[in-house]
Amino acid sequence: MELMQCTSGHQGVKGYVALNVLIFDEELEALEQRIREIAAAGVDALIVQDLGAVELIRRVAPGLPIHGSTQMSITSAQGAQFAAGLGVERIVVGRELSIKEIAKVREQSTTEVEAFVHGALCVSYSGQCFSSEAWGGRSANRGQCAQACRLPYGLIVDGMLKDLQDISYLLSPQDLMAVSHVPELINSGVGCFKIEGRLKGPEYVALTTQVYRRAVDAAWAALTDGDDGSSSSRRSTPATTTSSSVPDDGSLAAAKASVALTQQEQWDLEQVFARGQDADFNGLTPGFLEGPMHQRLVRGRAPKHRGVYAGTVVRILQHSQQQHNNQQQQQQWQ
Repeated sequence: MELMQCTSGHQGVKGYVALNVLIFDEELEALEQRIREIAAAGVDALIVQDLGAVELIRRVAPGLPIHGSTQMSITSAQGAQFAAGLGVERIVVGRELSIKEIAKVREQSTTEVEAFVHGALCVSYSGQCFSSEAWGGRSANRGQCAQACRLPYGLIVDGMLKDLQDISYLLSPQDLMAVSHVPELINSGVGCFKIEGRLKGPEYVALTTQVYRRAVDAAWAALTDGDDGSSSSRRSTPATTTSSSVPDDGSLAAAKASVALTQQEQWDLEQVFARGQDADFNGLTPGFLEGPMHQRLVRGRAPKHRGVYAGTVVRILQHSQQQHNNQQQQQQWQ
């Protein structure tokens, strides 16, 4: 497979295949064949939502690692242990959990824990939203979410449409940014960070990965009292961290200081993509990591990336407008 050809020449880079959709009975035969092909290609793990698919993978390719997708909506230690009993080695916890809740999941279960640190947030529980399917026939659980949450809505209270002024996007969350929480997430036992990047460009992938790579290395060095991260055990140790290894306040404070964004990094993250920016807000929030803070999660003024403010249009010259109209007509004729 092309995926494994791309990763084979890069030491430490792993290739995962996302199978995080619901599977129907008539698709099981084709799925079995696809699983065999994936296993033969040497894929490092399958990211799975459907529990039936988990059972089929275990039977067809017992040596192929399985990661429980965030679409599984695992939000408790009991859910994590249930997944572990099915043979799931790692779970991606729901983006709706706080750092304290993530720590409890890791402490009370035997699975590796992966957590989102950057990118889009779902207004519903991941894997439990049916608005796209209900309104347009495109299922979010089949990789076809039409993002109905990004549309404008009105608010009706006691039968009356409430005047919200410039607030129209009532279901559209801001984007997640958790650089400042990297030390706490490492200490909570999270063994892998996930950056959401669906339909994003290579510049987004490169920039966000670079920022979080630096943050992880800096936080790790501070939390381990100066270890520069060169140890071969560095990658696996966080996944086995428990509350008994909580660093002292000085180490945690030093770690948080070490991951502080430079002015350039902050600017780059805001400009490469940040959903829901407005005149007073950069579009990035800690999500639920600090607990529910709904007013900060959904501001409702914009549903997409805004970009750089370049100025205000004050006048359109008649000649320029006519030229623009002519160009549009020519494009239509073509």
